[in-house]
Amino acid sequence: MRFRYCVALCVLMLVLSGRDLQAHTRIFWSAVGPGASDFDGNGRVDFTDFLIFLKGFNTHSGETAYNARLDLNGDGAVNFNDFLAFSAAYGSLTQ
Repeated sequence: MRFRYCVALCVLMLVLSGRDLQAHTRIFWSAVGPGASDFDGNGRVDFTDFLIFLKGFNTHSGETAYNARLDLNGDGAVNFNDFLAFSAAYGSLTQ
């Protein structure tokens, strides 16, 4: 079931972002548990959180659209590596 969410979110991210995807070979996992992906704080990682993530996707530290909370691996960029962490938590309850 989560695999379907991941695939659907990948497609939505590509369509809605209109930006080139960037992924780096180095991955730093600093987010702990699904709560890190609950950006709206409603206790569930859902589509609203995905939309929040999408707004900051493909941004880097120093840019106005960059949101450090969306940078789940703490590497200074909200990129595909962060999306993988987000999609792993998608559909989870955080409380």
